[in-house]
Amino acid sequence: MIKKLTAEELAKKACRPSSKKHKVRIAIEALQPHEAIEIARTDFTWRSSTPQRFCNEIQKKTNKEFN
Repeated sequence: MIKKLTAEELAKKACRPSSKKHKVRIAIEALQPHEAIEIARTDFTWRSSTPQRFCNEIQKKTNKEFN
């Protein structure tokens, strides 16, 4: 049986996010033209990589460009 949850019922349940994407990648994908974000090092803790990795992957798959 499938039951549709209300917003209150969903808030009560301890659910993990439906997406397994990194929160920095989600923020980069949500950018509109002429917008910018600043990413703190505490938000992106991959040792030998930077958020530029996400930008390069997104540029290849979509028509977005990043500076």
